[in-house]
Amino acid sequence: MQATIELLDKLYDNPNKDYLVDACIPFVITDKEKLYNKLDNIVSDDEISKTFEKSSPTTSNVNKRLERVINIMQE
Repeated sequence: MQATIELLDKLYDNPNKDYLVDACIPFVITDKEKLYNKLDNIVSDDEISKTFEKSSPTTSNVNKRLERVINIMQE
């Protein structure tokens, strides 16, 4: 729970913070420092941003966000 609160604090001004937290939470638990170093890239990523344009909570958009976060974390 503490990791989620910290991540929400970092994304406090982002209107899509809840969806971003969902996509990032596995990494805040396993590699918090790396995630925080890449968080700006994740937040500003065009592919992730497109998933917020229509129906943000759909399974396909959730999966796209998670897949993209995984790719960014592996870069």
